[in-house]
Amino acid sequence: MDEFKHKIKHEFALVGAQELLSSMNELCFNKCIFKPSSELDYSQKDCLSSCTSKFILSREVELKSSNARVGILN
Repeated sequence: MDEFKHKIKHEFALVGAQELLSSMNELCFNKCIFKPSSELDYSQKDCLSSCTSKFILSREVELKSSNARVGILN
């Protein structure tokens, strides 16, 4: 039974990660790519790099904040 629970938790984690990546891709693509073409120019690459970094940092802050709130409640 423990193995089954572990597999279920793993599947939920994968789905969560896929949803986060999908959100990040959509947000950053819409913010940085105005005219899709076969190659990204320097400003698009720079914008995507900055956007993804900020997205990841914001999720880390969000996670730390929610973990702190849970700690306060316990």
